[in-house]
Amino acid sequence: MKNKIIQLLQSTAGMLIFALLSGCAYYIVVLKFILSHTSVGGGLLGFFFLPAIIFGAALVLIKIIKQCMENGNCNAVNLIFWLHIVFIIISAVFLVSMFV
Repeated sequence: MKNKIIQLLQSTAGMLIFALLSGCAYYIVVLKFILSHTSVGGGLLGFFFLPAIIFGAALVLIKIIKQCMENGNCNAVNLIFWLHIVFIIISAVFLVSMFV
């Protein structure tokens, strides 16, 4: 399983898709926070920060994973991968709770 995760994250497409999914997860959590703490205009504020949150988080994640791979720290790459999978699941729960 470790080898498949490393192979997925070594390819450009796999790394980009995983980073963008993680960026979307960060955005959903931030949007849920904004909507729960504002009464008017929270959605507009959330959409204003949409590109910065998604692409900023994706860029940081790509840089961290590439640095771990260059240092030969595959255990850190696996840990980052599984932590973000859990985070994506949590954001999916938040997304469902926003519409139900």
